[in-house]
Order: sequence, then C-alpha cells, then structure tokens
Amino acid sequence: MQSAPRARLHVLSSDESDAAGATLVTAFMRDPVNAWFNKGRTQEEMRGRAEALFAQVLARLDNTVIALDDYSAASVWEYRTMEPEKRALEGPAARIEVTAFMAAVEALAPPLPYTYLAFLGAKESGKGSGSELLKRTLQLHKGKRVFLWTGTSRNATFYKRHGFHVYSECHVPGSSCWWMFSDVH
Repeated sequence: MQSAPRARLHVLSSDESDAAGATLVTAFMRDPVNAWFNKGRTQEEMRGRAEALFAQVLARLDNTVIALDDYSAASVWEYRTMEPEKRALEGPAARIEVTAFMAAVEALAPPLPYTYLAFLGAKESGKGSGSELLKRTLQLHKGKRVFLWTGTSRNATFYKRHGFHVYSECHVPGSSCWWMFSDVH
C-alpha cells in the first residue's frame, strides 16, 4: 500500500495569515488552558478573543509563520533576543490567578537568546498533522536550542515524544506550566 504524499511546508506571507489564524483558533478553542484563561466567558467570546490574539500575533513582522500547505497545522516561531512585550491582561479580563500564572511562566523562562515555538496547532487533534509540522519545522532549526512552554500535561507528553525535555515547571492553583527545550541535531 502506498502512503499518501506528505503536505509541503509553507512559510506564510502576511497576506496568507487568515488560513493559518483559522487553524490556530480552532486548535486553541480545544485547549484547556485557553478555557481556564477565559473562565466565565461564552464560546463566542472565547473565539473572538482567540481571533484577536492570532490576528495580532500573525501580523508581527518578527514572527515566522509556517504551515502545512493544506493549513491542517500551523506554527508561529520567534527568535527571542530581548524580553517579549508583556501582553495586556488588564481590565475585566485580568483575573488574579491568570496574572499570577503568567508571572510564574515568565519567571521560569530560559535565558536569552533562544528560538521560541510560540504556537503550534492543528485543525483536528490526533490526525498527525501537528506532529508532521513539528518534526519538519524542527529540522529547519538544526543546531539550535528550541524552547516552548505549555500549560497541559497532554501537550508536555506530545512534545516529549518529539524529543523535548523539561527545562522548568510550575504548578499554581488551577493550572501548570512546563518550559521545554529540544536541542535539534
């Protein structure tokens, strides 16, 4: 039996960000950390916030967005050389526990500079497109140490299967964080 041809990697231009954004929004609507961040909000409000976040992230010129050609999976990469901008968590959106969690995440971040996998998401969970995209984009970063953080043990297990190791972790009431790294060879 012949296997299906692999989808090609695609570095997106700014005018192609809508499809990648839609993939990332779909993925993050399933994410338990997103649900925890948005506790008390409706699905419609959560989707609107995710759409706004990814529109902002994908518009940044210093981010590299890589997707499979069919947009079944998308990723956002940064090369961090200075502290990232603090995303506003003010106003009614800023629950004390979310603010404390993000402070804990930031306190555990690795020293600069590093390559950062900011987001990885797939339209459908468990179909292999996220794994395929991760494996292939890691090869683009050979010789570099790649870092990411995740807030779910399921994602931490996923990244461990792909050669990542725990760099640091924290557990606060309601959530957890794992900073992870991979030395790409």
